[in-house]
Amino acid sequence: MKRIFFFGLIFIFVTSAFSQSKWTAGSQAQYQNLDREEVTGLLIEVLPEFPEESMRARGIEVKSKAGSIWSVRANKAQIDWMISNPQILTLELSSVHFPLHKMDYQSRVASSVLQVQQTPLANGIPYPYTGKGVIVGIIDIGFQPDHPNFYDTNGQVNRVVRYWDQLDNSGNPPAGFSYGSLHTTLSDMLKKTYSDEMHGTHVTGIAGGSGYGSVNRKHAGVAYESDLVMVNIRYYDNTLPPSAKGDLLVASPSIIDGLNYIFQYADSVGKPAVANLSWGMYSGPHDGTSLFDRAIENLTGSGKIFVGAAGNSGWGRNHVMGDLNKDTLRTMPFNNRNVRDDVEDMFIDMWGSAGTEFSVALGLCDTNGVEMGLSTFYSTQKDTVIHDILTVSYGGGLIDSLEYNLSIVASVAANGKPNILFEIYNYTPQRSRTILHVKSDSSVVHAWNSGQILKWGDGGFSAAFWGHPNIPGYTGGNSDYMVGENGGTGKQTITAGAYNASKTILNINGDTIWGGWGNRSGFSSRGPTVDGRMKPDISAPGENVISSFNRHYYTPGRRKDIVDSSIVNGTTEYWSVASGTSMASPNTCGVLALFLQADSSLTPDRIKSILSQTALLDNETGNGPGNEWGWGKLDAYAGLLHINEHLAVPVIQKDLLKVYPNPGKSTFTVWGVPENADFTLFDFSGRTVQSGHLEASSFQTNLGAGLYVLHIQSGNSSASLKIQILP
Repeated sequence: MKRIFFFGLIFIFVTSAFSQSKWTAGSQAQYQNLDREEVTGLLIEVLPEFPEESMRARGIEVKSKAGSIWSVRANKAQIDWMISNPQILTLELSSVHFPLHKMDYQSRVASSVLQVQQTPLANGIPYPYTGKGVIVGIIDIGFQPDHPNFYDTNGQVNRVVRYWDQLDNSGNPPAGFSYGSLHTTLSDMLKKTYSDEMHGTHVTGIAGGSGYGSVNRKHAGVAYESDLVMVNIRYYDNTLPPSAKGDLLVASPSIIDGLNYIFQYADSVGKPAVANLSWGMYSGPHDGTSLFDRAIENLTGSGKIFVGAAGNSGWGRNHVMGDLNKDTLRTMPFNNRNVRDDVEDMFIDMWGSAGTEFSVALGLCDTNGVEMGLSTFYSTQKDTVIHDILTVSYGGGLIDSLEYNLSIVASVAANGKPNILFEIYNYTPQRSRTILHVKSDSSVVHAWNSGQILKWGDGGFSAAFWGHPNIPGYTGGNSDYMVGENGGTGKQTITAGAYNASKTILNINGDTIWGGWGNRSGFSSRGPTVDGRMKPDISAPGENVISSFNRHYYTPGRRKDIVDSSIVNGTTEYWSVASGTSMASPNTCGVLALFLQADSSLTPDRIKSILSQTALLDNETGNGPGNEWGWGKLDAYAGLLHINEHLAVPVIQKDLLKVYPNPGKSTFTVWGVPENADFTLFDFSGRTVQSGHLEASSFQTNLGAGLYVLHIQSGNSSASLKIQILP
């Protein structure tokens, strides 16, 4: 007969008795670990009348303002003041530490990009769309700014106009920020290189690579004449490595700062901008109410677009939910990366429905699902931080133990939902499975398992110990509600899912890389969001996409992904394949840069409307929108045709462009154009019928009656609109 004993040491810290907390569970846990004088980055939400001067008077640095959501730096004492201030509604902490003193050819075919760039142009497209006059911003890691892909098509001009390296503090940061180094010249950009990643180099090439350095520019990206802004983000610090916990507590404020800078730079040069984030995480409410998602809403708008990746969890079991009505959800959380190691650790974020309560208990079961021990149930009735160790002893002198930290928030101010963040350590995963019980009278509970705490991993939920049948009464995980936070859940984020548009090719070793055509990528995460919105918004090529590869990251072991190389200025440069929604997102970003070239006033909502009306539906996608394909497959030609057909009064840079009279007969006056502007008239077959310089902001024509497209060009700035010439 098996004997079971329980013992543990419990620490409980009650942080608030208020009905709503100003922070999430993750922020609460981070707050507890702050030294009093330690400076950290955080996002806050303030009331409209909140005076910024009161922050500065207390030494709190305000870095970015996204409407009512600000990025700030503060120590623990200053955070205490913000918590007590009724004009500050919500706080989300990071653990960024600061010193106290101081694309390839097949993808372009699939998305109809070639139809709007190569002659002869498709019907209704007046001139080639290349991204000229548009800023393409990439927020990522692992950049090689001097890759030939980032030069113009002749290899003469490097198109990386700004590079903010948030990890390098050797130079001066951008104005208004106090970390990292902003580089404006290529020589400065190359002073620090990164050999631990290639992601940003590949992503940038898909969105805006010129293809220079590849034969016949065959590895060009989409918006190949755009100006490129790179932001190498701070995604770790001196206490947290790149990891699930690091993403939650470190990356978000840095990403918001990076996006804010991209849009600030675009404003300074009078150009529209689209920024890409191929980054995501599982932790968060997945309903658009995080401060990150709401900051995106406040930063984006006319001529300011943000594109994110849906995530790569289409095959996973990272999510579990229970619609609880006086019953209990039972499941087994696990970590795919170390389920067979000596220690299995997990990082889990759980949210209930607004205005409800739920309780959780953790325990261990044996390989047959027999419960060996269960903790007490911990309720979300009050804000609490808990550390506990559960130990079970049974026949043969064996001892199994489970250690966990819980950060419990009764009601998060942003959405009124109860929230628990778990850190779990199972010290005997070979013999015993972690079990999680959740009970409630009336809450719909969602949980996401990120896997390892201090590494990038992959977790899940199961109804059985591995290799054994499912246990009655237990619920396994699923891949629903799995579009990622940061890139996938925002209401004003254009979220991209992935499909396969590749052909079978050979790598540089002559080995086969298998391709496909048209089918949805199984790894692509699907929605909906917890609040019921469809995600992703659109699907784009994301499998075996060929793009630029960071040569500093190259090793012989990585040759399996290298498909091409070239010698440029005496240096060997590489091109590789990569797969993921990280590749679908910059494909979408590049196409949206073409959209902004056609109409620089486009907003996120307008773009979603265009995608909903122009996305390609075929045998693979089915007949309508949904949480696997979004609106369907991205179609650059159909989108640009739609934009050109609906051009009314576009914006050229910041100036309003108007033509009077319109309709008119022979003399037209153009309002709102900069000096030294040229004009071109196209008929609707795309043929140039007249061009010249705008003299005194007017031009004359003797063309026959009909509809024409007037294209205005001044330097890198351009805009188009329809005019009607009367008989």
